[in-house]
Amino acid sequence: MEREHATSAMFTAALIASLPKLTSRERSLVASLVTPFDIANPSSSADGIAAAFQKADIELLSDSLFHPRRVKHARALAENWLQKGVIVVRGDRIRAGDAHVHDVPPILFGYGPEEFLDQEAAAVVNSRRPRRITPGDLWIDALKLFFHDAVGSKHAIVSSYGTLSYNLVSRLASRHGSSLLMVCDHVLPFMTSRENEARFLAEKEGLFRKDRTLFLSPFPPGSPPRPAERFIERDRVCLALSSRIFVGALRRGGTMKASLQRALLRPVRMTVLVEDGIARSSDGNSLLRTVPGKARVDRRLASTIPRGPAQSVIRVAPALSRLPLVLEQWPEQGAVLIHYTRSCPGPWPGQSISAYLDAILNGLPSAGHTGFDTLMRILAEGRIRASGKLTRGGRPVVSLTECRPGDIQQLARWRKGLIRWSFEPYGIAVDRQCLEQLGAQEVIYGDTDVYSGLPEEQRHLFQLNTASGPDWAAEKEWRLSGDLCLDSIPRNKLTVIVAELDEARVISERFRYRVTLAGSKLPG
Repeated sequence: MEREHATSAMFTAALIASLPKLTSRERSLVASLVTPFDIANPSSSADGIAAAFQKADIELLSDSLFHPRRVKHARALAENWLQKGVIVVRGDRIRAGDAHVHDVPPILFGYGPEEFLDQEAAAVVNSRRPRRITPGDLWIDALKLFFHDAVGSKHAIVSSYGTLSYNLVSRLASRHGSSLLMVCDHVLPFMTSRENEARFLAEKEGLFRKDRTLFLSPFPPGSPPRPAERFIERDRVCLALSSRIFVGALRRGGTMKASLQRALLRPVRMTVLVEDGIARSSDGNSLLRTVPGKARVDRRLASTIPRGPAQSVIRVAPALSRLPLVLEQWPEQGAVLIHYTRSCPGPWPGQSISAYLDAILNGLPSAGHTGFDTLMRILAEGRIRASGKLTRGGRPVVSLTECRPGDIQQLARWRKGLIRWSFEPYGIAVDRQCLEQLGAQEVIYGDTDVYSGLPEEQRHLFQLNTASGPDWAAEKEWRLSGDLCLDSIPRNKLTVIVAELDEARVISERFRYRVTLAGSKLPG
């Protein structure tokens, strides 16, 4: 879109962003229908925007829309966006053609090298995958192979962020230096506040190279649709930009399947992974059908995808000597406090998103971030990192418990919001007296009145426990403020807990710590 026309569209988008009765799609339509006008001329601006509303067959209800203060603010925003390099892209500018098939908005807002739109582009897509992954899963190996197929055929890459599949594709594009069309699932970050833009760039660091990325958003300034609708819109734009589409794992009832079937109504080359025995997570792949005269679907059997090496816990220490393994007996009840480790879907605390994605792409056995992986990381670092995520007030603490593995079987529950179990059979048992000397204290259970009566220095010990809620007191929790450095504990006062004999052998030979099995029969 030419600069004068883009200026008018951005000014219009800024001015109508706060109109409460307009949907995101209606704001996009109105901004797309304006003809170029002088944004410094209030009369010309009002006439141009009123005409756009009329063309869109939308009633202009706000009497205060053209208030001088609002007009001045919208003009400043439009000029700032233009100065930054924000662009306006018409739907018919999309190279893949037939964008209407995907029901994409009439205009998109962009930031970056607009000439990337002139390249043939390819997308590698999957239905939303579980955050808990196993390194070497078929869909990950297929994703890497599909990406290299796309790059080898000189395609720009279309991707996004926010799901593991999109994140992996974007990270591959960043590492390879490919031209990347990054479709945003919200308002273009470069059209928001400085703080929001800075946060976006920091959180997504490593997912793109700014000089090699064209960011595109189908959402004009203002309130975006609810998340489910935004994600569908994002997927449709990704597919509309692509003249070649690679499909990994597709759920039968997922929204991606419907978007792909819509994509097949236009000329497109699609490569679909087909497993010999279709897994439930990808049973939608078999539902894709070629539409005669329009699309072509290539099927690639799973057996043709080079697979990464089988992952197992033993690979973390391949040179085991198989020396006799001595397992520790459990001490008396209450003599130790235990920090149980759990799986960690996503990056470790303090780990960047790019480092986490690289671990998956490189097939590192620990990239699954299981409870045992977490334990291995703690022992390698020599530190249990404190966290304030689940404590009132957010003060970082290390959580411990008097409960032994035999006790926690009744306490373990699936924490849906955290995508993990509350307890798993991995942990570190430390002599209680040692921990008390370091400052560990029992948790204080009670209601909000109890919390209000606590001095500031004890509030990190508080855990809400009421008759109407879960009985957290059964966990017999203790807390230690700050990190727990394992070097501060005599080695004979620390025992590592694992679930399997092979895991015990790894710990014993690699770290020389005493070790016991969570499933061992505990003394009465």
